[in-house]
Amino acid sequence: MTTLQKELVIEYANSDMNMHEVARKKYRSRGNIYYHLSKVHEETGLNPLDKEQLKKLVQLIKEEKNGKVSRTNN
Repeated sequence: MTTLQKELVIEYANSDMNMHEVARKKYRSRGNIYYHLSKVHEETGLNPLDKEQLKKLVQLIKEEKNGKVSRTNN
């Protein structure tokens, strides 16, 4: 995931999954937010539009930020 995608996932979670609110806060179109969240789904296999999978993504991003996740390809 890119830094932008990580930021959008976190903001999406913090905005109670309100894509319009994320678009307003990040000065982007709703379509642009949807595009990036779709790319996150393609890259990770976790769908940020699903509440449970969004929680997993947020946890992974926070763990990576804290240096707890190694960046290896399986």
